[in-house]
Amino acid sequence: MPCKSKKVVLVGMIEAYNEDDAGDIEIWCINRAFMRQPGVTRVYFFDNIHQFEQDFIDGLNDLPEDVRVICREPWPEVPRSEAFPLNEVVSAFNTNIQYFQCTGAYMLAHALTEGLEHIVLCGMYHLHDSIEYFQHKAC
Repeated sequence: MPCKSKKVVLVGMIEAYNEDDAGDIEIWCINRAFMRQPGVTRVYFFDNIHQFEQDFIDGLNDLPEDVRVICREPWPEVPRSEAFPLNEVVSAFNTNIQYFQCTGAYMLAHALTEGLEHIVLCGMYHLHDSIEYFQHKAC
């Protein structure tokens, strides 16, 4: 189901998005960012669900019914979770899967394949000397 808005805000773990927008926007969150972000419309989570406490799983299950939970593959612990459309997104960019190294990259590519015209990144960064930064830098 494609995004109905023309603007999306991709929210990372560092800070919530709190701008007043007089328009139709979607707010997509990475991992636990949904727990402090009002108005979330999607949650993207690609890590192993068993790395997280029960409060995370409960939080996902307590989200309003219209909030989509998008993962690498559906989780039985989160009945409404859905698989990320990996083949569709990768083929849209004529690249291989190895290029996508972090959830933010998958989210951005997904927004572009859905034809969004305005994409805002909020609260996303990697420490410049972290292993994660070097693994994700290229994408």
